[in-house]
Amino acid sequence: MLKKGLALLVAVILMSPVALMSPDESNGELVIARGTDAETLDPRATTSAYSIEVCEAIFNSLVYIDRDTEIVLDLARDYEIKDDDVTYIFELREDVTFHDGEPLTAEDVVFTYETVLDPEFGSPHKERVDAIETIRALDEYTVEIVIDEPHAAFMDSLNVMIVPKHLAPRDPFGDAEDELTAFAHEPVGSGPFELLEWIPEDRVVLERYEDYHEGPAKLERIVRRVIPETEAQYADLMAGRIDVGFAPEEEYDALEADPDFTVVHSPTLNYFPVFINHDYERNPKLEHLEVRQALNKAADYDAIVEHVWETAFRVHTPIVQDTWAHDPDAIRVYDHDPERAQELLAEAGFPDGIEVEIIMSDSPTNVEFGEMLTAYYARAGIELDVNTMDFGTMLDRVLEGDYELGYVGMVGMTDPDEFMQRFESGEGAGNYSNEELDEIIREARRTVDDLERRKELYSQAQAHISENAVDIPLYNSVFTIIMDSDVIWDYHYVERWRNIDEVYWDN
Repeated sequence: MLKKGLALLVAVILMSPVALMSPDESNGELVIARGTDAETLDPRATTSAYSIEVCEAIFNSLVYIDRDTEIVLDLARDYEIKDDDVTYIFELREDVTFHDGEPLTAEDVVFTYETVLDPEFGSPHKERVDAIETIRALDEYTVEIVIDEPHAAFMDSLNVMIVPKHLAPRDPFGDAEDELTAFAHEPVGSGPFELLEWIPEDRVVLERYEDYHEGPAKLERIVRRVIPETEAQYADLMAGRIDVGFAPEEEYDALEADPDFTVVHSPTLNYFPVFINHDYERNPKLEHLEVRQALNKAADYDAIVEHVWETAFRVHTPIVQDTWAHDPDAIRVYDHDPERAQELLAEAGFPDGIEVEIIMSDSPTNVEFGEMLTAYYARAGIELDVNTMDFGTMLDRVLEGDYELGYVGMVGMTDPDEFMQRFESGEGAGNYSNEELDEIIREARRTVDDLERRKELYSQAQAHISENAVDIPLYNSVFTIIMDSDVIWDYHYVERWRNIDEVYWDN
């Protein structure tokens, strides 16, 4: 089971030879480039953003979270939370069909959640919905869910996409000929697009589902190409071979001035820190608060973020700015002060400084980050060993607790509980456990009808995390995509492809 808060981000390398069309020749087709392929199209089996965005075009969920982190009804046409605060009743739309023409009913919803909750299935979504004690169909279009205790963020967890009971497998394991492999690569959903073709590491082709319950999508077809290198995507954008893609940051200004392109800078709910491993048996020096504070003061993180991640926002707390629970007044900001960092190390019993290792993936930006961090740390009496490796190896080491410092992000969190549970009971990537903080987080989770009280509790949690230097906050990322100016797409990173049925060509 993956520990909480870790995004499974993978990189693959292969360029597609798919036949390409210019916008004028597209006839309702949109060509989108991404650097990484989907890993599976069974939405129960993945949290990869690269898979989920495609699944959002193929499937629907009971509800989803919009760009304002508000609940939006999807398959549910109405819902009720009973007075006990643990019983949820969902009334489903009765006009929804899967791409094979079969109606979507309460049995499909129950089946989806039962498989996600089944530990043998191994769904990475299980932790998010573990609060469910029972789920049952009250009738053909009514679902009842009972959770173990009041949970203020429970509705946020219900954006699990619904699969057809009559086609989707219960067993996620097996050989290449079994039903799971067929469904994972030939999915059938209820969304605005159905899968026409998937050639792994090359392209996914989606075709408009004419009987979509909200009416046919405006685009006839979507081609999602895999082009790993940003520079190659930029070249294809300039040549008109793709319609949506990415470009190097140094090209943003020129692209924003070019009437042929639209540049979208979309805020995210992603938090990127340097994790400090609080498994003190392995890492006894990190038990000292003064050491952790020294690590926070040893480098000019403002300058690092501005140089390495130019569009990102420097942050000092896991709860992202401009969200309702963010409290800048509760946060201790560690200013760059290498002399004070050395004094803190001496106070902790390390007058000659310390040696520490950081692990991270081997992307070019990470290599640059490691070089800058090494230079800053050296001035504060910290000898840093930067160990870069492929992402999968790095992730395995973090999950196993085999590290001292680790640079990895926490992504896609829409409620402060999703941020805070990463610091609860030693279950997050940093292995941090503190009874006082645990109780604050749990009380906030149980507080379902008093937003101001929840806000107070999250202020206390943010104060605890910063005062105790639980991690080294770096930045909140911004997602930037480039589109042909004739593509009309109100894109937002949090919603991703949820509104893909509304995208169209303005020509």
